[in-house]
Amino acid sequence: MRLPSGDHVRLFTAAAVPEVKFCGPSVHNNGEWARRFMEDFGRSNHVVLITEHLYAGGAGNKVPTPEYGRDRMLGDESWGSNSFPKAYQKLYESFVPMAISNGLPYRLEEVNNYFNGGATNVSNTFAASLWGLDFMYWWAEHQAAGLNFHTGDRVAAGNTLLPSKYTAFFSTTNGYIVRPLGYGIKAFDLGGHGRFVPMKISGAENLNVRAHAVLGADKNIYVTLINNEHGDSRKDIQVTIALPAASAEAVSLTAPNGDVSATSGITLGGGEITSDGSWNGKWVQIGQSENGRTMLTVPAATALVVRFKR
Repeated sequence: MRLPSGDHVRLFTAAAVPEVKFCGPSVHNNGEWARRFMEDFGRSNHVVLITEHLYAGGAGNKVPTPEYGRDRMLGDESWGSNSFPKAYQKLYESFVPMAISNGLPYRLEEVNNYFNGGATNVSNTFAASLWGLDFMYWWAEHQAAGLNFHTGDRVAAGNTLLPSKYTAFFSTTNGYIVRPLGYGIKAFDLGGHGRFVPMKISGAENLNVRAHAVLGADKNIYVTLINNEHGDSRKDIQVTIALPAASAEAVSLTAPNGDVSATSGITLGGGEITSDGSWNGKWVQIGQSENGRTMLTVPAATALVVRFKR
């Protein structure tokens, strides 16, 4: 029996189930497929979500050295065509404006840093914590309805199932072992709920730093600062935030000795995420000057989530 394909499948299903809803095309880093999907089906009232995959670094088994893989993952636009942020922007421009013009939400429903289960001593390191945190903010700020990190104890690497390097957690008999990426996800959970607010950054032109600001449902302002400076030339950054508030407190995302190659010892707010998924970190009060300016230090290879209570 030969099954119908393409639009015949859609028409056959829609005729049988008039209220049926679809999402697609769910391909990797290919905006052309998404555009064609919208051209063919986007105005049918049966499509409710445009989906894409993205592994910005490409194949994990082709990363030449762990140092290169981590540097690239944390790098800025100075990496040119190899830049992770430029890969985000290219995919965004290739299909999202069309989705928005058609009134269709979009979601990256399979993502991670390098595919084929990730790159050894790259995807399983603290570098993935910092990368994942900024990656979630980037797409949230670009109207994504959400994203799903590909995870699992064993994942497909070509035709083989191999232990995952990029997973956010591993299963154990007593719960889970949370990996570095999981800490980045938790940091986003602490500071990423609400509405983005404009934020002007000055004086950081030569530093590898990211910053994001959110007005939470609790009326507090959350500012996430990510210092991707690492290696021998890394720099701590001194930050002044001009934002009147009653008080300010913070949690820091850190690895031992600021080592982006660390695979263990990572903490958030001084605490770990335990095997049952609970987090035992704490918000710490930070000082504030009299003129409404909060001054703080973000060490190299560290992220800081600051909550301004109003």
